[in-house]
Amino acid sequence: MLELGGNAACIVDDGVDLEDVTDRLMFGAFYQSGQSCIGVQRILVHANVYDELKTMLVAKTKALISGDPCKGDTFIGPMISTGEAERLDTWIQEAMRAWDRLDVGGVVIGDVPSWRVDNMPYGGVKDSGLGREGVKFAMEDMTEIRNLVIRTRQ
Repeated sequence: MLELGGNAACIVDDGVDLEDVTDRLMFGAFYQSGQSCIGVQRILVHANVYDELKTMLVAKTKALISGDPCKGDTFIGPMISTGEAERLDTWIQEAMRAWDRLDVGGVVIGDVPSWRVDNMPYGGVKDSGLGREGVKFAMEDMTEIRNLVIRTRQ
């Protein structure tokens, strides 16, 4: 199976509960050692809360325990390669964009990209995916729509 990954972004607006947002961003960015195609890969932050959120994220990131993934208190295991670690660092450094300028398959506001409901049109755009996941889209993909017309004389 080909895993193309994504560019899952989170947008943090002014007036949100930053403690809750920080906890969710930490989980979304670092679960599975940050090596999930739908993990938080970029965070777009309103200027009014940028400094406070940055301080909170840095503090919580420094408190994460990295090491042997077999140990119970380890939250961050090793990256699969130096190249992947460098690629992740590049994503972390990339610029902010507003919703009307994004060309993405979806945006989750108030939570991490791995949150979903089965009927959501989940999937990428352009070369990042083919079609959408979700009940409606699975039914369409697995069904051949047919048409039968019968003309009868009256």
